[in-house]
Amino acid sequence: PEPVEDVLSRVLPTAEVAPGDVPDLSVPDILGDEREVDEAILALERPIAINIDDYEDAISFILDLPKSDHSLELIGTFVLGEDEREEIMAVVDKWDDAGRDCGFLLMDLETGGGLYYNIDEVFFCASSIKAINLIAFAYYEPSIWSNYYSHMRAALVNSDNDSYELIFNAYSDNIPNLWRHRAHLGNQQYGRMYTYFSTREFALLWCVNWDYLTQDTEEAATFKEWLSSTYRSSFAAEFNGRSGYTVCSKAGWNPFEYPTCVEGGYVTTPNGTYLLMVMTDRPGYPDQTLGPLVDALDDAYRAYVPLKARE
Repeated sequence: PEPVEDVLSRVLPTAEVAPGDVPDLSVPDILGDEREVDEAILALERPIAINIDDYEDAISFILDLPKSDHSLELIGTFVLGEDEREEIMAVVDKWDDAGRDCGFLLMDLETGGGLYYNIDEVFFCASSIKAINLIAFAYYEPSIWSNYYSHMRAALVNSDNDSYELIFNAYSDNIPNLWRHRAHLGNQQYGRMYTYFSTREFALLWCVNWDYLTQDTEEAATFKEWLSSTYRSSFAAEFNGRSGYTVCSKAGWNPFEYPTCVEGGYVTTPNGTYLLMVMTDRPGYPDQTLGPLVDALDDAYRAYVPLKARE
């Protein structure tokens, strides 16, 4: 056969190239090493951050989230590593194998970055609704502080049902609907002590709570103290005592007629604050059931923090 050199001589340019004239096909110096190149490419592919300035921004962001059904979806600029994804889905798959469903949402309250799963399936709220309705009553009926202070504390800190029922029956049952209206859920009425809602609705209602609780008032400070370590809270169990962490949440559970185990609120960390909702139809106490998922979601958030810091 014809020598390879002869074949190449007919299809390649005949001009010789001196060794020093070989073009440099490597990445230009301006992009630095391979790690910086990868990060530059990642930055081009990531969505632009939409900063959250107030609770209305947070609500708009959550309302616009596409349905996820049973797939794990990212919000905004959030980046999820494979290890963190596997940690989260290991808990979800374990519950699924037991015939139980779940929904959850984590969203940074500065950048809007986060992740979510199955946020439109409806679960029984159980006692998690106490934080929503009692804050609503306090907002619209300030007399609650002088008339029912000890009952409010018992209903939130100890999740006392009798105290909650006493307060609920003392005020207009339309007040919870006014709170839902502020959360852009005005056409969905629920003048009841307990109800069902989705993880998305849960998050929207907690956006309104967050607006109230971040006000510089004595009432807000009192609520935050009560909600920092409520009975059977998985958030408190996982994060209280961890350096720089505080929580503000309320859990709910019902192991009987309407099996449910849920918790919602927000978590403040040394690197920011994120909204967190976890719901499942698995019976059990939140501090004994939800911990592995709550911890896995926080691991994902901490892995995201270095990227968040450069936005």
